[in-house]
Amino acid sequence: MESIELTEENIDEYLADCVAVQQHLIKSGEVVNAERFKVTAGDSHSFLLGVRIDGQVIGLGEICKVVHPVHTVGYIHNIVVDPAHRGKGLFSEIMNTLETKAKEWGCDQINLTCSRIEVQSLYEKRSYIKKDTNFYTLAI
Repeated sequence: MESIELTEENIDEYLADCVAVQQHLIKSGEVVNAERFKVTAGDSHSFLLGVRIDGQVIGLGEICKVVHPVHTVGYIHNIVVDPAHRGKGLFSEIMNTLETKAKEWGCDQINLTCSRIEVQSLYEKRSYIKKDTNFYTLAI
């Protein structure tokens, strides 16, 4: 297992793998936009991680940095592991790397959302606290 930062310079090499892995996270009827991987890989406030086995990306994770007047916050997005490779410690590898990146950035907290009930306990085991934040969203 090898973790790699997916960057503007190397994203094309791994793009097909990223799209294939992302398919395991999206809802029916949604489409993965490969070009958005390129944008994310080139964003200086985003860190896109790929986990490879035998040269193939089989897990992804992303953290974005937002600087507020009071806090610097890391927002974790898009944690996905190919179902054929689950149970091999990839989730922990992804989370460890993203949390380390947040510390390097000087973040004083990390936030994430997780709607999949079967995964929530994994975050709680890592000391993430489930909040009642009245999270809102607006589709535009």
